[in-house]
Amino acid sequence: MNVNLNLVTPYQISDRVFNDDMIYLDWNESPYKPEPVIEYFKKNPFNDYNLYPDPTNINLKIELSNYTNVDLKYIETFNGSDSALDYIFRVLLNVGDRVLIPKPNYTQINQSILSLGSSIYYCDVVNISQEIKQNDINVVYLSNPNNPIGYVQDVLPLIESFPNVYFIIDEAYYEFETNYSVFQKAHLLNNLVVTRTFSKALSLASLRLGYISSNDNFLEKIRRIKNFKEVNKLAEVAGVITLKNIDWYFEKVKKINETKVRFINEIKHIKSYNSHANFVLIEHNQIKNIIEECKNENILIRDRSSLITNTARITIGDDESMNKLIRIINKVTK
Repeated sequence: MNVNLNLVTPYQISDRVFNDDMIYLDWNESPYKPEPVIEYFKKNPFNDYNLYPDPTNINLKIELSNYTNVDLKYIETFNGSDSALDYIFRVLLNVGDRVLIPKPNYTQINQSILSLGSSIYYCDVVNISQEIKQNDINVVYLSNPNNPIGYVQDVLPLIESFPNVYFIIDEAYYEFETNYSVFQKAHLLNNLVVTRTFSKALSLASLRLGYISSNDNFLEKIRRIKNFKEVNKLAEVAGVITLKNIDWYFEKVKKINETKVRFINEIKHIKSYNSHANFVLIEHNQIKNIIEECKNENILIRDRSSLITNTARITIGDDESMNKLIRIINKVTK
């Protein structure tokens, strides 16, 4: 049995109560159902449940190439970007390697890193260069926009400064802030892999669909171990339809960003962090009461106090949901 698993603790998901009355503002899903996909399957019922999916995902890769302006040979698809990240660490890490992560950050990746016998080093985001030099770092993981704070950074100078260190840039929230992406640079650099997902702005969280871009050498390695049947056929078709109707989704992104600004402006006596994603991190000494009051009114938000004291991360929902949340927060903080 893998002895490294003795060092791994399971990823702690937030409590979820699944019912029709609950408003889910805890996992950063889109509040909007993917209408182009729903309409497509109404007109074209899916019947190929008995067949394996296309192992090349060629139709999806063609649309991804059109969307990203990256040649499809530099793109690979996965059963969600979480699966992609697991594969990426399996390619990059050896026992004893060191992974640097600016804290706070997305923590689902920790299980993969530790299970491979590698170590995690944390640092403040402004100290990344210094930490790389001092701790002989092999791999750096950055979510950009960051989860859970939502800040963005120009990561390209950092990547180019350390050509012998591999950088994993997680662009799960790319559609909400497109100006800092390095996706188009990934195939040009020897030390970069970029991940993206359909689970956030593109409203396909339940189907689990993600993709990456990197250089020839890295992609050749990851394709040695990838299960080419892992992207199911329903997800692939939905991904193709999504990308063919991408303008519809960016209209929803615009709406979410507008709602986010209004939410920040209307909550009172509470700190909010500047976010370039579809969520806002709030901070208040009554955060536990806010979370409980939300639960009492069938709203789930994510307690992030284990990462930053007295904080909760709130997914931006539709106007009705956010109006209800604003009322709750202002009642507690008045």
